[in-house]
Amino acid sequence: MERNNSFPPKFLPVAATFALLMALFMAPFAAAQPIPAGVVDRIQGQALAVQNANVRPLTPGAEVFVGDILSTGEGSRLEIRMRDEAIFTLAEQSSFVIVDYTFGGAGTRPKATIRLMEGAFLAVSGAIAMADNGDMTVQTPVATIGIRGTTVWGGTLDDQFRVVLLDGNLATVSNADGTVELNQIDAGTIVTGPGQSPTIPAPWGRALLSAARATVAFDSP
Repeated sequence: MERNNSFPPKFLPVAATFALLMALFMAPFAAAQPIPAGVVDRIQGQALAVQNANVRPLTPGAEVFVGDILSTGEGSRLEIRMRDEAIFTLAEQSSFVIVDYTFGGAGTRPKATIRLMEGAFLAVSGAIAMADNGDMTVQTPVATIGIRGTTVWGGTLDDQFRVVLLDGNLATVSNADGTVELNQIDAGTIVTGPGQSPTIPAPWGRALLSAARATVAFDSP
């Protein structure tokens, strides 16, 4: 029998490989039925979802679920349309976990929690972030990003973790050392690492904005 030496898949980022191994380890303890969170709108290159030891290559129209670990390969992009019409786009070699997506339940506060483990993302708000009592956050290794009816980019550029407001009125970036508000379009903040507060927001120049947008841009057909 031919031996398969491609597991975990070679294109997985480091954080995604670790998360995949953890998912395999925890599989015997997981029995709940997955909760739908969204669908794949577009994909460029390779991307996959992992949950309960199941590895699913993603294609346009494929469902994604709460608890999924989503990962992109080198040169890849992944665009997900969530149940509340929010859109998340992942850059290449990114890892992203759908921790919680509670939307539409009677008497339940709309809530979305996403964890970015590696890479970069673009988030366009949907109904949860726009609701008066909605709570949409993206957790990262160095800060938590609160999204309120906005378009936000976050990720590493020039070896620094950065967040910028691209549209809308307000986003927050916070950690144990401080909180800043992004309330000016094309202004952003830097979090240099754990234990460091976000910097005072400042306008980004054209070159930096273009570099951020390029990380989540799809190739022209």
